Amino acid sequence: MTFTTETRVSDVRTELYRDRLHSMLSEAAAGLLVSLGSQLDLFRSISQLGKASAEDLAIHTGLHEQGLTSWLDCMHSTGILEREADCGRYFLPDYSLPILTGPDTLLFSQLAMLAGVEQPVHDAFRHGSGVHPTLYPRQELISDGLESDTESKAALELLNLAPGMIRRLECGAMVLHAGCGSGQVLLALARRFPRSRFIGLDINETAIRLARRNQLRLNSCNLHFERRNVLQGLERQGYDLVIATGMVSACPEPAHMLMHFHDALATDGMLLLRELRPPLETGHTQDRLAGFLHAFECMVSGPQAIAMGQTAATHIGDRSTMERLLLRSGFASSEWQELSSDPLGSWCLLDRVEMLASSPLSFPESLLLT
Repeated sequence: MTFTTETRVSDVRTELYRDRLHSMLSEAAAGLLVSLGSQLDLFRSISQLGKASAEDLAIHTGLHEQGLTSWLDCMHSTGILEREADCGRYFLPDYSLPILTGPDTLLFSQLAMLAGVEQPVHDAFRHGSGVHPTLYPRQELISDGLESDTESKAALELLNLAPGMIRRLECGAMVLHAGCGSGQVLLALARRFPRSRFIGLDINETAIRLARRNQLRLNSCNLHFERRNVLQGLERQGYDLVIATGMVSACPEPAHMLMHFHDALATDGMLLLRELRPPLETGHTQDRLAGFLHAFECMVSGPQAIAMGQTAATHIGDRSTMERLLLRSGFASSEWQELSSDPLGSWCLLDRVEMLASSPLSFPESLLLT
């Protein structure tokens, strides 16, 4: 058998491709153990101890030594932890402390959720009816942690850029959060601006229960949480600010939802939107989270939207379609921003503008999105 140069090059590429897939498998498995370590607070425990063996960590945490031994070996083999050669104790590199003991590790909790919903998504690929949000394991608890450490900081960062908004909140404003989830964003704002009044709405009963529990724990008196479908309408209370996180792109009737936001706002009110950001796939900048963002759209955002009534014809995940819809719904054009405090989200702060009597919102949804 004669081996040509092309054959040898093809063999090399095949081996490199196999190596890449093996690396992907190893990284995914290690990612699940990073999630486990974050949930068990192991990284913070190692940081407190300075250097620790499995026995040290077991005594400190009350966890079983055998499991900790395997976990430490994995974290060392993938470069997450370092180990002393002489005594075998593990430690965190100084540069890793703000990452492994901060909100970044909460992102790894999403891996367990994706793994847990693989079979329902597999079935949805076949029958096309989507996956209901209630089938996603621990989604509310995962979102609770992510909201407290990422979305709350990002929202405050954006509001600081809005002329006069901080002053209005300090004096006493009315704020509505549609899709409030576990309420962490409103809880942060309510503590920061005690003179303002905050209302959180969500269709998910489990999320609202968690929000109310968080409210009682923090004894916050200037906010209220309610289970409600925003598409059923909102009171025209002249809100100074409406916040909507992950609502518009997943809504079966996005134009009607934006109409309700527009009607609920005061004449000089503002709309703060947060959506899952699109992967950066142009230019020379490599988006390290591109694969995860695509996977999240494929396994979470897309199936949930379909299960809640959205069809492919009304999907507005692309940014240009979203911008056209916002303009036609009575909101001034504004740039979307990616913030370091929220690696998965895109944020947009928009001014409300008065609509003409013949509003395009009365047009069919399909015409709005073309």
